[in-house]
Amino acid sequence: MDTSRPRACPACVQPQQLFLMPCHCHAELQVHAAIRANPVQPKKARSKPADAKKWQPRKSTYEERKERLKQKLATLMEADDE
Repeated sequence: MDTSRPRACPACVQPQQLFLMPCHCHAELQVHAAIRANPVQPKKARSKPADAKKWQPRKSTYEERKERLKQKLATLMEADDE
């Protein structure tokens, strides 16, 4: 007997669908019975949320852009001198 797949309920499934999808009707009945027995859902401990991810690079300030431009111009001037 194959125990890797749940057995289908013959009353719930047509013969051509027997091996295509498992029967969930009995599992749903068990779940509903458990909910009716204890309807209060236990509170879960809240965890600290993860840090938000930034997908875009941080904007550079005016001073940083000006400094980078000076560096680029200096490398161009050195390339011209050679």
